[in-house]
Amino acid sequence: MAAPMGVIAPQEAQMMATWVEDQEAGHVVAVYGPSLMKIPGVWGVGDYGKPDGHIVIRVNVEKITPEMEGAIPKRLGTFPVEIFVGPPPVEDSREEAIPAQVGRAEENATQASTSKRAYRGRTSEAKGVKR
Repeated sequence: MAAPMGVIAPQEAQMMATWVEDQEAGHVVAVYGPSLMKIPGVWGVGDYGKPDGHIVIRVNVEKITPEMEGAIPKRLGTFPVEIFVGPPPVEDSREEAIPAQVGRAEENATQASTSKRAYRGRTSEAKGVKR
């Protein structure tokens, strides 16, 4: 049975809270990601949804160095930061070979996938996580 007009059902309220938290995490990544990407050995920064429903900011590195540990904060905004150790993704050369006459929707989708790769990679595996 649907909730009366003007009343938010518990499931809808939870979905809305999750969406707001996800938007906040995306903003944190957009603000702090570029400076974190300048740290040698960092290959990605993104928000990550944990199985328990909480969101963390994940800093992806090839290996942890003492300098890196000192440069990467434990929290960004209201989100905990975790360091994920693993190899950087392999670029797909086919993605770069885009025809000159690309439709607007295709161009936007390509730009979005390219920019998300640098900062907002949402993943579901927790292998190699430190912290």
